[in-house]
Amino acid sequence: LTTPPPLPHPPGPRRSCPARLLDLVLGGGGLGVLAASSSEELGGALVIRDTAGRTLAAHPPKAAPGADEAELRRLLLDAHTERRPLRLDDRTWAASVSAGEEMLGAVVLAAEDTVTDYQVQLLELTAQVTAVVLLLRHGVAATEGQLREEFLRDLLRGSSQSAQALVEHGRRLSVDLDEPHVLVAARPEQGVRGRAVTWTSSYAHRHHGLKAVDGDVVVLLLPGTDPEGCARRVAGELGEVLGVPVTAGAAGPTADPTAIARTHAEARRCLDALTALGGPGGTATPGQLGFLGLLLADEPDVAGFVDGTIGPVLDYDDQQYTELVPTLEAYFDSSSSPSRAAESLHVHPNTVSRRLERITELLGEDWQKPARLLQVQLALQLNRTRQVLSRGRRPRSGQAAG
Repeated sequence: LTTPPPLPHPPGPRRSCPARLLDLVLGGGGLGVLAASSSEELGGALVIRDTAGRTLAAHPPKAAPGADEAELRRLLLDAHTERRPLRLDDRTWAASVSAGEEMLGAVVLAAEDTVTDYQVQLLELTAQVTAVVLLLRHGVAATEGQLREEFLRDLLRGSSQSAQALVEHGRRLSVDLDEPHVLVAARPEQGVRGRAVTWTSSYAHRHHGLKAVDGDVVVLLLPGTDPEGCARRVAGELGEVLGVPVTAGAAGPTADPTAIARTHAEARRCLDALTALGGPGGTATPGQLGFLGLLLADEPDVAGFVDGTIGPVLDYDDQQYTELVPTLEAYFDSSSSPSRAAESLHVHPNTVSRRLERITELLGEDWQKPARLLQVQLALQLNRTRQVLSRGRRPRSGQAAG
């Protein structure tokens, strides 16, 4: 924590007492005592908030910021980026409560009169003392943000740890990776700068997720099952904060931490496709773009498309020595007729029906709907072509290599 410049001594009875604020903390005083003492010194209502905007302490007890929440959030992002309190109006000021690059909360002052330079400096000191309280309360909070980002980066690279080890690691960081999560990759039109990074950290904290910054893209791993909705919310809120269009691709959900790297690749493929289409401010998921995402990407990820579309079927054949992929190919070649597919495979029609049921379990109930069916057919063709072009490798699922 940085030390602010010495406070001037204002005239009148309201003389600066920075030492008394620090003594309150070191003596075991909580945020309520700190808010009351600071409010008296500052001459106005004081609210201490967490990163989600919830009130941690206030004086008077029912005090509220009294400002538009979206506008206040934008002001706090700027205050955190600039490392100083900022003015909302003549009587309302806000300061970020920070530890290094991590935003822990905020202090908002609604003064009785126009705020003086002395009050601004005292508000900054109050924010720093509040950070001390929160750090004492949470112990490793100062480094937790960095640890969480490093953990997400490991997941995005395709961690070598087992799924169980990753779940346990996540729980130590208050993230339940055995629950469904979606992956959002968002690109602001003017690049990722201080305000965007701060907002992303705050958003991840508020929604119990993880964040990382990759060049001009912010990446968010968020609990949930609706990638399309998550992409819209992230693009909308970040775009409003920055005042520029934000393009976002999303994928998932997945409850397998070892699949997060693949889910991230799908989200980035959607983002790249939107960029190629020239539609800033748009959002998309693999289900919305389908194979267009593959065709429009600057660097088509064929393996990612195939695995994302029919990967569970390929893996099942590899692990169980079954013939689901040949059955799918025969099924399509026979115009989706199980009986004709059975003839070409020289098996009983009931066998084909059972295999199709297993495929439905692996791919989901909607795999035979027109848009999804086209993707499955394309993925099968691409997988067959990959095997032809890689004759030196062992074919997957028993398919011919030549």
